[in-house]
Amino acid sequence: MREATKRIGACTLCGEDVFDCLARWEEVENLKFPERAYLAGQMKSVGRPKAGATRITFLLASGEIADMTFCEACAEGLSEEDYGELWAIAVRSWAEELIGERPDWFHEQMRNSILSEVGRRAWEDIHG
Repeated sequence: MREATKRIGACTLCGEDVFDCLARWEEVENLKFPERAYLAGQMKSVGRPKAGATRITFLLASGEIADMTFCEACAEGLSEEDYGELWAIAVRSWAEELIGERPDWFHEQMRNSILSEVGRRAWEDIHG
């Protein structure tokens, strides 16, 4: 079993779908690009946000900000103790997408971390 990575349209922490799914990647599509086989079954196109879907903005140690999406339960239960795992999920997701490449920005992000939450907003308010 591979470690958790961020999936499109899903909660960053638990992986629950937080957007309606309009289309999913098919295994057949990934035959052209076998390195993308891990996408089979994942959302390809997202629709409207589900109730409780929340976008949380974090301040990073580098001074940058990062937005992450959560289901209602994970957003409500989120604490500073979760920050290390959240950032690890983000880094693993980039590593998976880069398929073995490691550009300079990736190495910089591996040394980065989440410092604090700076805001949150319901996805329904954003895509109302």
